[in-house]
Amino acid sequence: KILYIIILYKLNIRIGITTDENNNLIKLEDSRYFVIFDDETKKEERYDSPAYKITPKGQARDVGMDELLKYKPEMMVITSDSLCKCTYATSLLAKVRYILIDEKMNAKDIENRINEFKNKALDVLEPELYNR
Repeated sequence: KILYIIILYKLNIRIGITTDENNNLIKLEDSRYFVIFDDETKKEERYDSPAYKITPKGQARDVGMDELLKYKPEMMVITSDSLCKCTYATSLLAKVRYILIDEKMNAKDIENRINEFKNKALDVLEPELYNR
């Protein structure tokens, strides 16, 4: 008997990017918008971030992460100061992979270089990236 195994590879990857009003990458708690970029179709969806007007910022991170995960990204672009223990734990439960970028970048520039960044995506983060 021959056993055939079919592996389906998901071509379209949804990538979450947190941005300011000028579409620049910004940490989660200060985000004005969520950009959800579909790597297959090269289209983006843009949503208001509820974290924008919330204080204290710890609560803004939690609310922002909960909202961002509603859009079901498989990957998330983060800065080194984007996450705390709680938001990291929440994203781990959602099985999100992380694209760490610490340079000033516009969402369009990230989208144009997404294959480069996807190849460096992380499944887990070092504690210094969320211990705050």
